[in-house]
Amino acid sequence: SNANSLTQFIAPNLERMGNWCLQHVNSLTEFSAPNLVSMGDACLRNVNSITGFNAPKLKSMGNSCLYTANSLSEFSAPNLVSMGNWCLYEANSLSEFSAPNLESMGNSCLWSANSLSEFSALNLESMGDACLQHVNLLTGFNAPNLVRMCAACLYNANSLSEFTVPKLESLGYSCLYNANSLTEFSAPNLESMGDSCLQHVNSLTEFSAPNLESMGDSCLERTNSLTEFSAPNLESMGYGCLYEADALTKFNAPKLEGIVADMIRSTVEENIQNSENKK
Repeated sequence: SNANSLTQFIAPNLERMGNWCLQHVNSLTEFSAPNLVSMGDACLRNVNSITGFNAPKLKSMGNSCLYTANSLSEFSAPNLVSMGNWCLYEANSLSEFSAPNLESMGNSCLWSANSLSEFSALNLESMGDACLQHVNLLTGFNAPNLVRMCAACLYNANSLSEFTVPKLESLGYSCLYNANSLTEFSAPNLESMGDSCLQHVNSLTEFSAPNLESMGDSCLERTNSLTEFSAPNLESMGYGCLYEADALTKFNAPKLEGIVADMIRSTVEENIQNSENKK
């Protein structure tokens, strides 16, 4: 810690790092540890000049590793399995993230990584709160084994156009809020959505979630390009869902009852009538 003249760290036989290793070493630009397996909390925290990180055998990162490593442009850890909270937080220069064996991400991982355009984690199963929040350049998200996204993941991911999550079962509140480049949403195993999911997604035209059972308040609010909504197993919907979805003409939710459902169905009928009147 505070080894302020260190510029390179190369440790060919290092296997484990304890807590707070190489914290605040602002002069460090390169890190290579080919046999490193685990990192404790706050390793390489606030190392603002580091540009490359190479740890091919790394399996676990503790909390706050590479926190505010905002010059980091290359990150290689192909065997990484788990990331603690706040890892790669504000890694503003990182454009690609690939971790084919990653299974879990703690809270706020890759928060405000606003140069990130590619993300690949094919074995990812769970994401904590606020992961990939404010990643404004990210265009695609492919996580075929993801089951759970906690609150505010992909919040303000406003370049996201592809979202592939065939096993996803739950979305926490405010996930995909303002992801306004997304045109289609399909989640065949999704069962629940928290408040404000997919709110202000202005380009969304189709929504399909055949196993969805519940939606919190304000989901899909102001999705004013949405024309089709299909959730045949939906039983509960919170206040403000589909509010100002002015283009909606197909609404398939036969199990949904109550005032909210009646209001939406009434709005759909008006939209259909308005559309026919314009012909």
